[in-house]
Amino acid sequence: MRRQLVQIIPEWIKKPVRAWRERKIIDEIRQLPVKGSGVEGELPYVELDTGMVFYGTPPTDMQRYYFRYLKDDLPELSEDCMNVVWEIVDRYLVPRSVPGETIYNPVLTKLLRDPLNDFTYSFERRKELAAMFRPQNGEVCIDIGAYHGYGTMRLAQLVGDEGKVIAFEADSDSAAILSKNIEANRFRNIRVINHAVSDHKGKETIYRLGTTANSLNHDVLSNVCDAMPHTEEIDVNTVDNILGGQGIHHCNHVSITINGAEPEALVGMRDLLTRSTNVRISIAGWYPREDAKVADFVIPHLEEMGFKVIRGDLGRVLAWK
Repeated sequence: MRRQLVQIIPEWIKKPVRAWRERKIIDEIRQLPVKGSGVEGELPYVELDTGMVFYGTPPTDMQRYYFRYLKDDLPELSEDCMNVVWEIVDRYLVPRSVPGETIYNPVLTKLLRDPLNDFTYSFERRKELAAMFRPQNGEVCIDIGAYHGYGTMRLAQLVGDEGKVIAFEADSDSAAILSKNIEANRFRNIRVINHAVSDHKGKETIYRLGTTANSLNHDVLSNVCDAMPHTEEIDVNTVDNILGGQGIHHCNHVSITINGAEPEALVGMRDLLTRSTNVRISIAGWYPREDAKVADFVIPHLEEMGFKVIRGDLGRVLAWK
């Protein structure tokens, strides 16, 4: 249904909207304090004046096209690193794992779907939510679907050396880049777990389209692309099993963004969430699933576990207890 609605929107409307959004992202990239860039092995990287180094993947044709608008303003930026700076804006400055982190930049956050802009609340109410969902020094955070770790590193900066971030990433290539970023920036409070999570221990089929479109839920990929995804059977396990075996029985902050498989991941961490107090959860609930959205499936589980829950217009779910 979602794809059908997108298909009936006239192209003369979609193209200007996309172009406007992309130009705004370019404006944000132009403000980045890029110190240097290059390619190490096959991985492009960007170093900022802040000392942070980001590794990622090569740019798309669209991103290469936009490089011409930046090369004069950012002479230190290589064209091969366009996807890296794009994701610094999209995933580090506006991390899905930290709702409201960029609430004071409403133009950017609306463009990039900052979680709190999914809610039709007053600015003051969104500030309250942003403060509530901001990880604190010494807390334990779980980032499920960490990808290359840009948002994971933001979490690690917020919880400090006394805190801990457990980063789950199912894709081995993405997990390798995630680990590379952690090592390059000398984070000692992040633990990477290269494993898919679900509501049971066993085997599942993962559907893959490129480097970012990977999901245990076929509905997601069928709604965004007509191409046939590559399938692969992988091992899955529950968060309770994995972390329980490592002696971790409580957490304070959870972010789940795994392309439609969020309900199973949530069920698979019921024991951990039941034991935990002062815990906040942010879930990407906008993915399509069985003619509904992921939000429709996760909210009943959260309410059953005693969480207060709010749902955004696009499907973002925030919960706390």
